[in-house]
Amino acid sequence: MPCAPFRAFAVQCTVLDNTLLVWCGAAPSSLADAEEDDEEIVQAMRDAGRALPRAAALNGRLTADWAVAMNRVCGKNIADVTGTQLYEHQSAMAIAMAQRLATKLEIAQVLLSLDLPEQLCTAGIVPLAPEHARALQCLELGIRRACSMALGSST
Repeated sequence: MPCAPFRAFAVQCTVLDNTLLVWCGAAPSSLADAEEDDEEIVQAMRDAGRALPRAAALNGRLTADWAVAMNRVCGKNIADVTGTQLYEHQSAMAIAMAQRLATKLEIAQVLLSLDLPEQLCTAGIVPLAPEHARALQCLELGIRRACSMALGSST
């Protein structure tokens, strides 16, 4: 991530029936600085279907900025995307991001919860610093990639 104060974020994707539940929050710095796991151990854990051990437990808020986006499908095409906040937050970034994810991933419903540092949350008409805006773009791309991987592995 190009923004030094926010080097690592955790993303949890849960695939439901044509629905994706996504949580994203800042990861502790100890997780960002952890050494890479031994490739042999990582592969053995994946083959066994077990979760990889992590250096630190993640503590986050599910309802920091929480929204749902739904696609309305006409035939085989997505007609439009609508969304609403499930838990109101001053930045309301989750609505727009959830709508973009639902459109790009072509999934009926995306529930997105963001637990981001205050510096990355927009408040009304106050613009973000350029490095924070770029960090948010990178974060959204990373979330989309994690969601794509989760959807691909669930089939």
